[in-house]
Amino acid sequence: YWYHPHPHHRTGVQVYRGLAGVLIVSDDEEAAAGLPSGAQELVCVLQDRAFTAENQLAYPEDMMTQRLGFLGQRALVNGREHPRVRVGTRAYRLRLLNASSSRVYSLVWSDGTPMTVIGSDGGLLERPVQQRAVTLAPAQRVDVIVNFSGRTVGSTVELRSAPFPAAEVAPLSGGMGGGGMGRGRSAAAEVPLGAPLTLMTFEVARRETERFVLPERLSTFDAAWSAGPDLPTRRIELSFAAGQWLLAGRTFDMTDVAREEIVRAGGTQLWEVANVGGMMGTPMAHPLHVHGPQFRVLSRTRAGGGPTPAVADGRVDAGWMDTVLVLPNETARLHVRFTRHPGLYLYHCHILEHEDLGMMRNLRVVSE
Repeated sequence: YWYHPHPHHRTGVQVYRGLAGVLIVSDDEEAAAGLPSGAQELVCVLQDRAFTAENQLAYPEDMMTQRLGFLGQRALVNGREHPRVRVGTRAYRLRLLNASSSRVYSLVWSDGTPMTVIGSDGGLLERPVQQRAVTLAPAQRVDVIVNFSGRTVGSTVELRSAPFPAAEVAPLSGGMGGGGMGRGRSAAAEVPLGAPLTLMTFEVARRETERFVLPERLSTFDAAWSAGPDLPTRRIELSFAAGQWLLAGRTFDMTDVAREEIVRAGGTQLWEVANVGGMMGTPMAHPLHVHGPQFRVLSRTRAGGGPTPAVADGRVDAGWMDTVLVLPNETARLHVRFTRHPGLYLYHCHILEHEDLGMMRNLRVVSE
């Protein structure tokens, strides 16, 4: 998990300037899995940033940045640009967090080795998943296993973000065939959405011996989470109007809670999150984040047909989540189980500029 401040209209700039951190939550089942730990468990926080000529953080607050989301000049991992990590010939667990304001990453290994995914936002998957790339949207987390045991000392492998067409995520953003609306003064120096990035390098520095076998089963799947036919269904449209991003046709109000935003503690619902509108009628992708509950992605459908976007192939929908990337013209069906703790929670787009521009709502959990 991760944590950061949440002042309305100022969340983006405060997180950008460093007010964020990581929390690791474990349990006995995870400890029994025998996964890499200690020095072999690496937390990697991915962020892109822009800098002034004096090498100070720069955060533009022009209108187009607020509407489209911030994109930086340089990619950082744990605050360092292109760090080099010395490793031994053994398995490592990488806990990857996308703490960028709006950038989506398509994570790959430079030598084409598949990404071995063992966990997502809410913990371990039921079983490991292997895929060529992992799409990581803002606020999403993923745990991967990388095994250097078969590599020679002195060899290197890079963690990269592979190129993808920006139009798959933000048709108006420009760059990589995205359409090119432009962002004003901040556009000239930014690295476009979907551009290839080298994030970090792993150097095999020493010969070590271990016996690591990745378990075929990582966690126990609770069959009670399988959605039944009688669950109440709520449709939430992601859209744009009057200069603001909207959730279900509403913008944020500090105290307002609509009737459908009042839910029972420990209850479950089916949410149909539909990405239907955007600037000039063109939707852009939104990572919808919910405070309090966990959910599972049941299915996705896209209006208009056409080929499956490359970033869609990299999404990991197999585990517990609190953030879901909904692409333009896509509807995601979520099985949501709400927290047992009554109170006022938030749900919002985790493109922080969209959240600050109103794409956030209250969710009241009641005990009744």
